[in-house]
Amino acid sequence: MFSPLVSLNSLSLRIDRACLLIVDKLDLFCGEHYCVVGGNGAGKTMLARVLSGIQRVTSDSLSVSEGFEPRRDVHWVSFEEQQRIWERENRHDISEFESRAIDVGTIVTVMIRDSRSENCQDDELFHSLVSSLNLGDLLDRGIRYLSSGQIRRVLIARALYASHGDHAQVIILDDPLASIDLDSQALIRGVLARHRPRVSIIIELCRRPQDRLEGATRIVVMEAIQSTQGRELALIAHGEVAAMESTEAYRRFSEHKQPNTDALEMLLRKLADEEVLDDDIEKPLLELRGVSANYGEKVILSDVNWVMDSKDNILIAGPNGCGKSTLLALIDGDSHKGYGQELWLFGRRKGSGETLWETKRQFGVVSNELHNRYLKGWRAGEVVMSGFFDSEGLYDTPSAQQLDLAKQWLAALGQADIAGHAYASLSFGQQRLVLLARAMVKSPKILVLDEACVGLDNDYLEIVLRSVDRIVENTSTRLLFVSHSADEMPRCINRKLGFRKLPDGSHTLVEDKDGLVR
Repeated sequence: MFSPLVSLNSLSLRIDRACLLIVDKLDLFCGEHYCVVGGNGAGKTMLARVLSGIQRVTSDSLSVSEGFEPRRDVHWVSFEEQQRIWERENRHDISEFESRAIDVGTIVTVMIRDSRSENCQDDELFHSLVSSLNLGDLLDRGIRYLSSGQIRRVLIARALYASHGDHAQVIILDDPLASIDLDSQALIRGVLARHRPRVSIIIELCRRPQDRLEGATRIVVMEAIQSTQGRELALIAHGEVAAMESTEAYRRFSEHKQPNTDALEMLLRKLADEEVLDDDIEKPLLELRGVSANYGEKVILSDVNWVMDSKDNILIAGPNGCGKSTLLALIDGDSHKGYGQELWLFGRRKGSGETLWETKRQFGVVSNELHNRYLKGWRAGEVVMSGFFDSEGLYDTPSAQQLDLAKQWLAALGQADIAGHAYASLSFGQQRLVLLARAMVKSPKILVLDEACVGLDNDYLEIVLRSVDRIVENTSTRLLFVSHSADEMPRCINRKLGFRKLPDGSHTLVEDKDGLVR
């Protein structure tokens, strides 16, 4: 009988005053691929943090085989790891001291190879991973200049490169296909399938049944349970895949409920009655005429021509690295590269006297980047109220009216009781709804959802999509929706924009006439 590499026994870990992680017993054996399933807030990530040694527990609860060091031998692929890397790169950015004002930072080649010691380099493996994950054009590029999807492929290459060692290695894949275009998803699935036999253990964290990777050997079901002691994040069942798929526990994970949007519609009707009509309602919301953008010598967008009218709700789709985030930054004020170009916002040319805050006031934004910036130090109600001031955190004193409206938005989205809770303690889905409330408290002209459905389970995905539909139906707010998944968009979408790659490697914006809903 083989001994487990990692064992959990009788774990009862208090996460905060109202939440416990409960695991009676879980053994992880080499050669297995564990798929840990559960909705947002079920405890999957916390379980993985315990297994990887990041979250410390007593030696009675966690034991590992001799020679296995979790902090050294566990490799993460997750949004949290991406954010940690980005923050580190930004802290070390010395571009302001460089003559060309550019600091490339850590390049992709170094990021992948540094996962193993200098004395244990494998050129054949390195080049195989680079080729399989289509990273060849990125090897000399700084990590901070990659899109979310590109850095995800780099992290997978780094984890696989490190895992081909002489001792046991574990890879944790937290929703590995999230924010990945369809072509890259196929690459990732193929690479993981080929390298799986060489990895001691794979732990996959999965929020939705349809996102499971091929090759899982065992399923672990996590579930949030309300008890007299508060909320328990419990491991309720685990076993071989075929047996687990027929259990009641897995069925509960697989099913999802239709959201009730009655409270939201009541608030929206009330706000519509109070809305002051815009005198410039017939003018285009956005107009770009031959707009371009570059970073250093690399051109990202070329000759972009686009008009967004007051009746448009637009899907912006395109592969990782095509310039979607750059386009959004040009229009919502985060990038200075739009100044001096033919870029018109709400009937006024950008840079004609308006302040940055006047521009930001017109946009409500929900994005992965914004999501992670709030993970420390703020309560949910403060995050919502910061939307009035377009700040990342609440540094101004809100009025009584603003405080009341923030509470109304949380209640309308089914989160009435969380205003005083720490944002970081909420489930991922709850955090996204808090950011949606933050975006809407100021009644923006344009709601920008930049990959806002990434990381959501089916229940929260449906809540977000149907809530956005109600917002568009009942207010003058229009929508810019960025997504890789055509089956995960609001029904209100009536235009679709894509990207065409040009000979110089840059992209330009094109209208996609297929499947329009008018």
